[in-house]
Amino acid sequence: MKLAFDNGEATLNLDSYEDRKMLELSAKAYGERKADQEALTKNYRVGQELQKRIGIGRSKQYEAIHNKQLRAKVDGKSFIVSELACREYMGDVPSK
Repeated sequence: MKLAFDNGEATLNLDSYEDRKMLELSAKAYGERKADQEALTKNYRVGQELQKRIGIGRSKQYEAIHNKQLRAKVDGKSFIVSELACREYMGDVPSK
């Protein structure tokens, strides 16, 4: 792998298969991390939207929130559940 500068412009020369593969894997990992971070900004209201995400009905959603199995924030008269809280509830990540 060689990095060359010419008139303020950088050029990266990938000489070997290993260099190209390393760059490809790094780009893929970066894209996956970025997509995951963007997904974590998603929030769901209790009801149909949350049901599509975690697969339980409205009454079970409220029950899980009140039993502190599902973390939520109050927004006026409704609850907002973050993507991270959904993942914790479903066991995809350790709970806090």
